[in-house]
Amino acid sequence: MKAVTSTLKQIAVDGVYFLAAITLTIAGFWGMIEIEASLFSMVVFGLLMVPSVFSTTVFLSRDINDTFIA
Repeated sequence: MKAVTSTLKQIAVDGVYFLAAITLTIAGFWGMIEIEASLFSMVVFGLLMVPSVFSTTVFLSRDINDTFIA
């Protein structure tokens, strides 16, 4: 039972990290649109946010696969 609780906690934590990364990315783009930033700035911001969104997605999907599929 302890292992299940630990695994579910890890999935919840990874889910929160994923939501935080997505929220920061969307809020960042929205803020850049509001201040009418250049397209170059938006592209650079997007490229800098890709690693955080990708890594949180990978960790969350690994936990889900290990828990529910394997």
